[in-house]
Amino acid sequence: MRILAIRGENLASLAAPFEIDLAAEPLAGSGLFAITGETGAGKSTILDALCLALYGEYPRVSVGRRENAPDPSGEAISIHDGRAILRRGAGGGFAEVDFVGQDGERYRVRWEANRARGRANGRLQNEQRALYRLDDGSAVATGKTQVREAVEARTDLTFDQFRRTVLLAQGEFDAFLLAAESERAELLEKITGTEIYAAISIRVHDGTEARRRIVERLEQRRNDIGLLDDDVRQGLLGEQSQLASTIAQKAAERDQHSGRVDHFKRVAAARSDLGRAEAQAVAARTTHEAAADEYRSLAEFDLVEPFRPLAVDLQNARRTAAEAKSRLDGLLVAREEARMLDAASGTQLSDAATANVAAEDILKNFGTLWSEAERLDTELTAARTEFNDAMEKSQQAEATLRDQADALATIDQNLGQTSELHRTTAAQLKTQSDRILLADRLSDAMDLLAKRGALKQDHATATSEAVGAEETATRFQGEITALSEKLTEDRGRRDGLSRDIGDRRGGLAGIDEAALHERDIDLQRALETLREASTVCEQHIRASANLTRRESEHTLATQEVSTAKRQIVEAEADQLRDRTARAEIVPIAELADEAVSSEAIHMRSLLAANLACPVCGSTNHPHLAHPSALNEIATGLRRRREELDTLLTATAQRLDAATRALAAGDARQAETTRGIDVARGQVLAAKGAYGAQWPLLNDLCTKAGIEGSVPPVLDDQAASELAALISVVIAERIAIASPLADARRLRTEIDSLQREHDALGEAIETTTRSIDQRRSDFHAAQLKVTEYTVQAAALAERLISIRREITPFLAAAGLTVEDLDVDPTGVNDTLSAVATEYGALREQVGELEMTLRRLAPERAAAGTSFEHARAQVTATALLLDQRRVAEGEKGRARAELLGGEATASHRTRINEACRIAREAFAHAREAKSATGAAFQAAGARCDEAAAGLETANGRNASAEEAFNAACLDIARSSDQIAALIATDPALSRALRVRIQEIDRSVNDAGAAVFTRQSDLQRALEGFDETTDAEALTAVIALVTTEIGDLQQRIGVLSAALARDDEARRAATSLSAEIDTAKAELAIWQAVDDAVGSASGDRFRRFVQGITLDHMVQLANDHLDALTPRYRLARGTASDLTLHIIDRDMGDEVRGTRSLSGGERFLVSLALALALSGLEGRSSFVDTLFIDEGFGSLDAETLDLAVDALETLQGRGQKVGVITHVAAMIERIAVQVRVEKRGGGRSEIRVSDGMVATWPAMSTAQ
Repeated sequence: MRILAIRGENLASLAAPFEIDLAAEPLAGSGLFAITGETGAGKSTILDALCLALYGEYPRVSVGRRENAPDPSGEAISIHDGRAILRRGAGGGFAEVDFVGQDGERYRVRWEANRARGRANGRLQNEQRALYRLDDGSAVATGKTQVREAVEARTDLTFDQFRRTVLLAQGEFDAFLLAAESERAELLEKITGTEIYAAISIRVHDGTEARRRIVERLEQRRNDIGLLDDDVRQGLLGEQSQLASTIAQKAAERDQHSGRVDHFKRVAAARSDLGRAEAQAVAARTTHEAAADEYRSLAEFDLVEPFRPLAVDLQNARRTAAEAKSRLDGLLVAREEARMLDAASGTQLSDAATANVAAEDILKNFGTLWSEAERLDTELTAARTEFNDAMEKSQQAEATLRDQADALATIDQNLGQTSELHRTTAAQLKTQSDRILLADRLSDAMDLLAKRGALKQDHATATSEAVGAEETATRFQGEITALSEKLTEDRGRRDGLSRDIGDRRGGLAGIDEAALHERDIDLQRALETLREASTVCEQHIRASANLTRRESEHTLATQEVSTAKRQIVEAEADQLRDRTARAEIVPIAELADEAVSSEAIHMRSLLAANLACPVCGSTNHPHLAHPSALNEIATGLRRRREELDTLLTATAQRLDAATRALAAGDARQAETTRGIDVARGQVLAAKGAYGAQWPLLNDLCTKAGIEGSVPPVLDDQAASELAALISVVIAERIAIASPLADARRLRTEIDSLQREHDALGEAIETTTRSIDQRRSDFHAAQLKVTEYTVQAAALAERLISIRREITPFLAAAGLTVEDLDVDPTGVNDTLSAVATEYGALREQVGELEMTLRRLAPERAAAGTSFEHARAQVTATALLLDQRRVAEGEKGRARAELLGGEATASHRTRINEACRIAREAFAHAREAKSATGAAFQAAGARCDEAAAGLETANGRNASAEEAFNAACLDIARSSDQIAALIATDPALSRALRVRIQEIDRSVNDAGAAVFTRQSDLQRALEGFDETTDAEALTAVIALVTTEIGDLQQRIGVLSAALARDDEARRAATSLSAEIDTAKAELAIWQAVDDAVGSASGDRFRRFVQGITLDHMVQLANDHLDALTPRYRLARGTASDLTLHIIDRDMGDEVRGTRSLSGGERFLVSLALALALSGLEGRSSFVDTLFIDEGFGSLDAETLDLAVDALETLQGRGQKVGVITHVAAMIERIAVQVRVEKRGGGRSEIRVSDGMVATWPAMSTAQ
């Protein structure tokens, strides 16, 4: 940053405009210049103007105490207000600075303060701030806050940093040097912003403690995990393996029994299916026999089907003949109608010719009248046009006269009203002169109101946030207390659960579960083997009974076969006899049927006595005498044939039944033979299986310690002895089931308690984390309470300042600050309304004055226009009367022709009548021609239809003859054939489908019986007829229950082992977490040992010490140039004290307060220059101003100080020194002189030590 120029006006004693241009000679080429002048002349005011333009405040008002000072406006003003620098008696002033920012751009920043209406005692107005670029004049920011923020952004310096870096004001040189250690720490923290290091130190300490608690919680969780002993775990694994082997054996046994049950079910299902198939076959044959009538009906339909085309031809011929007859009748009627129309059109043609001749005569008579009428029409039209023009001009003149009269009256009325309104409004404006302030500066008032509203809202928000933060802190404190109580309660419950788990583990250890379980397994294996032997015994009993039953069934089957063979022999003999008799009678019966047929009867009716027969040539006709005898013979033969057919059918049924009985007997005989073989095999297999089981069974019973002996062979007592042994085993298993159940119950309770114990451990850890989080939130809430309280106090102070500024605006509207508090919106509206009302009133007065000046010439012009309009009305009235008389004469002459009708319409009407007559005559002639042609066409169509009817009748006769001849060929009447053909084809199709379904069902039923018989044969292969499905099902259910019990026990064991695995994994995981947490804790502990502390002092003091060391080093560099005798040094490494090393006294360490005033000034100057370098290292400033302090130096030291300051030019810095010391003034050539001119006024001149001086005046505002 570089200061280019400082300007101002009416600032304290500097009344006249001034400018100090540091970029122009002689100041531009000088590295050191002095600001000189008498006390009170205004030297420090130059530095005040510099700060005021940049930041809106200056060092002398930046004090901590609250104090007000009187103002010429009669109101007190705070000493913190920058406007207090405004010169008394001045209506306004400004301060302006040109500078180069960190971005290399040139800027001009301006501060300006004015009093109301520019009066010396006017109320102070809001200060105006502006920042814009010098190169193009573009605005960067306006407004107090916006300009300050923009300046800080472009200089990279706040006001406090600017004071320490650029401006070393009066009385602040030795503040740092003589400060106490605590104050110096605070100053260092403000200077370098080291408060962040205190926060880091606190966070490091808190983070270390949090991680230490995490390690403790993890170790506690690992200690709370219960693990099984290795011996117990191996025992559980062995038991689990043994139970799995037992379950596999049980499952194999269950599968074997399930296979036998499934085989039994398949055989039963095959037998059931065979029975259903045989029943379906019988039903199919019954249906076939019952459908005999349907078979005959279908045969009739098939017989007449070839005659259907002949019937269709006959039907079509009959329909064609009927249609031809109907068409001929219609055409005859149409021909008569055409004849009548032709006669009527002839009459109409004669009438139209007569009317046409009459119309032509009338048209010729009106020719001359139409010419005369057209001439009069033309003259009348011209007269009427002239009359209408005259009428229009007269009306326009009268309207103009009325308009001019109205305009003149309106102007007179407006002139009077405007004069009166101008007088009233001007008087009202004069009475409201106190509202000028509000009307002229309404925007300022609105800005103040908006700022006040925003500040009140911010103040309310800050207060509310402070209250909310306090409530939040209280809530967090309550939650911490509640969570701590819950944590204590959960830890107590967890300890109780640990004790319960230990008690139950002790009870479980008192039960010899392994021995009991081994004993139970031995008993279970013995029980299973006994049940298997019992099952084999039952199979032996059932097989023996089945063998006896099969032998009885075989005897009965042999008897049935013998009976069936005898019945077959008898049925075959009867069948042979009946067939022989039928073969003898059938030819005779057929001859008898032919003798009584319709053809034979017809031929016999043609026979006559003594005449030869046309068939055999005989003249003897015995049947003529007895015509009924032949019929009786034919009837008797037909009856005998039917009786023989019935006997043959019955014999065939007996033969079929006997054949089926023989086949069934043979099948049953074969089946019983196989059953006997199977039963004998089952008896032997049962004996062999029992013999193979007996050694194992005897060993198992002996090992299990079961009292009683196992029967060595299967006899009548074996079943009861095995049942007794099974009862003994079951009783002993029941006896050891209770302690085993107790052991399982204790394990279940231990598992449940362990899960609850683990859940409580997790809950305790969660509660601990919640307490830590709540404590952190509680500290954050306390910090927010402090922050919002401070913020609310600052906002309250700003509200007081705005209240003083807004009061004059409220008074102009008759309002007070209390009104603003009650209804801010209403006050805002009132101020706007008052300002708007006054502005409108002032604008209205100006508009009324302009209106009066405009209305005067308009009144004179309106009078002239009125007189001219009145003369025009008189002239147009005379012309109108003349035109009216001429138009009347022409109208009367025209009315006498054509009855007054218009010529065009009269001619059009006559011509139209003549045209209509011509068209009617033409139409009549065309109609006559059309009706004649239609009559001739109707006659031709009638002749054609008569010929068609004759052809259709011929075709109909031919079709009937062909159809009747076909009917005679099949000995059916035409009506019967027609009825059959007329039957709906869908009926015959349905009948055919029905017959086909019956045939198919008979065939399918036969095939199904064969298939089911094959299925049954296959199902019986290897089938044990002695199988007891119910007993096997019970055994399967029992085995399944035992498997379920064993699997449940395996589930319990697996759950226990899984929990132990999970616990071991959890312990391993927790160990890894503990190692990780301890490693992280070690890192945090090392950092905490270095910089951490609960209050944050350790790291803060460390950083402040480093900052002080750097500052002392920079100060010693400057001090070496000012006075090589002294050097600054820190005290011990643990504090922030400063000492002086006196080289002339053998490097004696002295206190800073032991220095003289001049020595203290040199050391303070060195510290100030060091502080400037330390503060501005990232934002280099090439201009430094030092205010006073050199009066305590002797001549030699003063020369050293000046030399040191001049060396700063080599580092690119320019130094301005405010001093009264004559030697220093003589030493520094370039000076800015502040000279008093009397009356409290001073002027500024710039001198380079030569004769010439430059008045420091500026025209740039």
